Amino acid sequence: MSMRERSVNVDAIRVVAMMMVIFLHTILNFTIRTDFFATKLWFLLEPVVALSKTCVLLFFMLSGYLVITKHRSIRQNLNKTLIKIVLPLSFFTLVNITYAWFKFPFNDDNFSQFFFEQAKRMATYPSSSMWFLVVLTFLYLLNPLWQLLLDKKEESRLARTLTTGALTFSLVVTFLEYPAGKTGLMFSTGTAWLGYVFFYLYGGLIKNKWINYSNQKINWLLVAFGFIFTVLGDFLTMWQKTNQITFAWNDYTGNYLSIPVTMMAVGIFNLLISIDLSQLKSKALVHLADWSFGIYLIHTYIVALFTDYLGFDFNKLGMNVYVYNILNVLLVLGISTIITFFWKKIPKVKLLIGG
Repeated sequence: MSMRERSVNVDAIRVVAMMMVIFLHTILNFTIRTDFFATKLWFLLEPVVALSKTCVLLFFMLSGYLVITKHRSIRQNLNKTLIKIVLPLSFFTLVNITYAWFKFPFNDDNFSQFFFEQAKRMATYPSSSMWFLVVLTFLYLLNPLWQLLLDKKEESRLARTLTTGALTFSLVVTFLEYPAGKTGLMFSTGTAWLGYVFFYLYGGLIKNKWINYSNQKINWLLVAFGFIFTVLGDFLTMWQKTNQITFAWNDYTGNYLSIPVTMMAVGIFNLLISIDLSQLKSKALVHLADWSFGIYLIHTYIVALFTDYLGFDFNKLGMNVYVYNILNVLLVLGISTIITFFWKKIPKVKLLIGG
């Protein structure tokens, strides 16, 4: 796609979501440790973490925005799903299993335990960094259905009603699963996609311009209120953990599908897709956007290698905590970007990270 054909707003969302994922997998740990709670570092990192919780939701909305309205036959959609989603999912699943094999403490009695644990992980994919690809697989496979729903202007009311119903279902189930003691209720290989249908359909509604998404006052209010309540919820969660207080909705705002995080995600997406970002148009943004999916897939392994094999662990280094966090983010992002750059130079093999 040429520079003229590209949407700078779409590229910006890709890069923002990718950076947010990097932040979550590097600095999040310092906001959920009781020994750093309510310190200067906590108050510095928590706002970044709170905003970054919208990363996957932005990714799902953008996927719906880009994919649902494309007119593909069932066969074309299946081929696209297999190549774009299932192929990377299968490859990185094998990488995960191989990595786990070398990490597992084998002895004479627990050989079968390894395979049992891997089978369990396959059934509960949120334990893997690849869970978002499982969700996308279900959403993509149903694209012919979503396409029928969003193909004709006469169906706009039905599309909006079903999207609203999906949102209501997601928020209600997520809220009720905490007092029911069933956290993770929707998160298994077979049901993980249910909580995210709203975000995927919402992206399609925006692409069709079937909803008003450019009222910036509302968008900023969504971001502001979502952000405030996410930070407040995170603070109360850590205060309860620090003081060993049990509460039914503890860590509710740590859930991507919580009401505050959902509000933030919708507001941020509306802003980034509707405001004029033409001044950001550049080759650097285009390249980062093209590499974002690969960086997304690769960076967790860089984090694991640093911690498990290279000894880049804050608890062992005794390094200044601010320097450590800056280095951690830069190294993970830099190395993941370099690997993605060279990987995408290899014909065919580049399909494993989105082509």
